[in-house]
Amino acid sequence: MEVIDSHVHIGLNKFFKTKNDFPYNLENDFHDYLNLFRTSKFSKACILPIPDQDVDKIESHEYLKEATDYSNGQFLPICGIDESLANNICGDFVGCKLHRVYDDIPISKLQIALKILEYYHVPLIIHAAFKNKVQQIRALLKIAPKLVIILAHMGRGHIYTSEGVLENLKALESNSNVYFETSTVGNSETIEKACDIIGSERIMFGSDYPFGKIFSGKSYNYVEELDVVLNARITDSQKRDVLYGTANHVFQCSRYSDFVTQYQSRYESDMKNLLQNLTSQNRKFLALDEKHKIIQTCMKQCKHIFAIIHDGKFAGFMRESGRPNGTSLLEELVISPEYRGIGLSRLAIKFFKHIFPHHFAKSNSQNFAINHVLESEGYIRDDGKRIFHWEYQRKENV
Repeated sequence: MEVIDSHVHIGLNKFFKTKNDFPYNLENDFHDYLNLFRTSKFSKACILPIPDQDVDKIESHEYLKEATDYSNGQFLPICGIDESLANNICGDFVGCKLHRVYDDIPISKLQIALKILEYYHVPLIIHAAFKNKVQQIRALLKIAPKLVIILAHMGRGHIYTSEGVLENLKALESNSNVYFETSTVGNSETIEKACDIIGSERIMFGSDYPFGKIFSGKSYNYVEELDVVLNARITDSQKRDVLYGTANHVFQCSRYSDFVTQYQSRYESDMKNLLQNLTSQNRKFLALDEKHKIIQTCMKQCKHIFAIIHDGKFAGFMRESGRPNGTSLLEELVISPEYRGIGLSRLAIKFFKHIFPHHFAKSNSQNFAINHVLESEGYIRDDGKRIFHWEYQRKENV
């Protein structure tokens, strides 16, 4: 029977910036795990970074990519949340992990990240904080209603128990884009009841390796993690869903040659070159002389700017500014001359509409190219003579 382990942590102690080692001695060299994985005859494994705020995420992500390449496609890499999120999920990573205990990010700072995951159709695995787990899931869905969410450990309480699992299942039964992962759930009866409540197609097997090894010590047997599913009184078809089918359906690699990502310091040189080499007409259209300082500040803070990427290269940017009542203003949209005419402005506008559903835009009335894109994307403008002000409000069924 084919098996995907949808929850395996991979990482090294040296990725810590100040600490000496991972919590609970979680270091897991991918070479060692790959040997165990192949001995166990599993089909694939989702490999996740070790969760901790002090881990260097760049090193951690590079290590996961190295492991994936070394495994010849048997590993499916899952990234953490940082400013490179869109770069990662549009490239090598098939999912994202949020750990609300060891690497907590306030939900108020997650809005753009959640919208990015939703826009690119990439699932989020969440280890919820100890209390109010259902409310945490609902808070995420309020921001990104169509986001695929996987509740790690089925939201259980203590390790190798089923505390709270059935309550979570019943509360989230109607949310068809919420899935449940079985790692360190205590008994097969819970899997049986879960299949009755939400169906096997929303449940996926996971081990949370190497947590179990650390918890059980020398008596630990990796393959025995499967017993919670294999011993459940469910049909063979349901077992195939839980052990392989659900994860195989959810974790699909979708690479994008053109995408929009949050601005990062790596793009500073490209940004400066683009701004310096614009024609006088373009500078006039964008009022860049008046906005130079604020753009520099946004670049320094890596806030309010999004980079547009074409075939791995910086192709332009757009900048927004927050406005009252949760709205946003699209300040500039700039495509490098060598990349114009291939649809990147429209790509950026579609992304922007998703990230900021309620927003405005403004443009120079003589900037016919961007005015055409805005109008064709459903914006309505005023009757300004020099500056057009455009309004767009996302339709509920979009």
